[in-house]
Amino acid sequence: RIVAATKSGSTVPVEGRRGGEHQTVQVTVGPMPDEQQVASADTGTPQALTGNDSVEQELGLAVTPLSPDVRKHFGIVDEVTGVLVTGVREDSPARDTGVGPGDIIVRINREEVPDSGALSRILAKYTPGTTVQVEIIRAPASTSRTVEVTLGQRPGP
Repeated sequence: RIVAATKSGSTVPVEGRRGGEHQTVQVTVGPMPDEQQVASADTGTPQALTGNDSVEQELGLAVTPLSPDVRKHFGIVDEVTGVLVTGVREDSPARDTGVGPGDIIVRINREEVPDSGALSRILAKYTPGTTVQVEIIRAPASTSRTVEVTLGQRPGP
């Protein structure tokens, strides 16, 4: 509610903790999107760090689809398909490989990843501890690189 009541373009202090230490950062509030998006692997909407347990646990990543708004914001051309990394858990299997926010996952073991649902289905084929090749593009570039990531544990039932 506080963010919704704050005028777009305003700069406000945001307090939080990182590494156990209190920090305050200045954040500029952007415009509220016209459509509300809810996390769901089936609809291709954003996946928060707790919204897609498979991707979060196995890769330690939060991802979102390449919607027209996301493409425009990051300058991603229509020819690029995949899912955009929006967050990386500090203890994630992918963090040490350099995968980070702004990267686009385009393939896992040479299998195309057109959306977050496909990413979850592909990951389900492998057991925890398996090392997979993750092909990424760092937005907005179109040159890819491949990193090896050892999958973490799947979420429990």
